[in-house]
Amino acid sequence: SRLYRVFFFVFAAACAAVLGVCILDARTEAFTYKDVTYFSFSPILLTVSILAMGAAACAAALRYGARERNAPRFTVPALLALYFTAALFFGFAMRVQLITNWDYGVVLDAAVRYVTSGEMPGGYFAQFPNNAPLYVLLTVWLGAAHALGVTDLVGATIVLSALAVTASQGFLYLTARRLWGARWALFALLGGMLT
Repeated sequence: SRLYRVFFFVFAAACAAVLGVCILDARTEAFTYKDVTYFSFSPILLTVSILAMGAAACAAALRYGARERNAPRFTVPALLALYFTAALFFGFAMRVQLITNWDYGVVLDAAVRYVTSGEMPGGYFAQFPNNAPLYVLLTVWLGAAHALGVTDLVGATIVLSALAVTASQGFLYLTARRLWGARWALFALLGGMLT
């Protein structure tokens, strides 16, 4: 319908505005904080990659998404694969150092130490038991990665994060499809991916 196409064009314009701000920040080194550069790739390469992925997503959604039968078969898996690829790209491009003076770093460091040397965590989890489930999840994931010969365990957590956010987008689509149908669920999925 006409309203549906208008929503997609508004969405594409919003994406372009967000990407423009990101490109401007990347060009002005806004991602450098305390002498740590979070981007290890060229901002030009990053910009071209973002624009290409965004254009492909909008083109696929406009071309195939308007047909109810095509959204579940082609468009949604293609968009989720594209999103997973982008999440991996940004995860590795914006990789930060493992800092052990805040919760995420403490939990990840404890999981890495347990997997690599069998060292049990200290008293941190007795004081902050809310982080114990994350520790268990990371220990299981990193243990499996280590058993498969992966040496970059921090990189393995980036893959886990990309899988988790992509799965959450898939669940968003399934929920929206059940509530509003495939066409509007596709729009909800694109909106979720933008955030």
